[in-house]
Amino acid sequence: VERRIKAINHSVFGGSPVQLFQQDAIEFVQQTSGDILYLDPPYAQTVRYEAAFKTIDRLLSGNRQADPPSGFSKSTELLDALFEAAKLIPVWILSYGDKTISLEELKARIQAHRPNARITAHARQYTHMPHVSDNRAHQELLIIASPR
Repeated sequence: VERRIKAINHSVFGGSPVQLFQQDAIEFVQQTSGDILYLDPPYAQTVRYEAAFKTIDRLLSGNRQADPPSGFSKSTELLDALFEAAKLIPVWILSYGDKTISLEELKARIQAHRPNARITAHARQYTHMPHVSDNRAHQELLIIASPR
């Protein structure tokens, strides 16, 4: 098991130093440079990120207090601020749930912040928690925005 763990970690991180940050996503993106930005913000009106990951967040921060709900968990309004903060990073890869926004609307919002970008958009239907539900109405949205 130990050998497998090391092999998997090496294949993901390639022996490169890894840094961990716990801060406001918009502030982080504004202060960060890079070639590719992968975004997977909490999906609005779904399972709250803070509830799902509270144990990890508390271990990392040492904070035992309940975290306030993220603005991302409440609505899609903060997406525009996140996209604006990321404007200097050339390639974006965004995955998002479709509960409160359509693929076309999400693509249009990205295009508003990246008017000269080539945007590729995909939607993939899936069953959330298939052992509990037959609801096949969920879609995972994937958008790639890159320079032309």
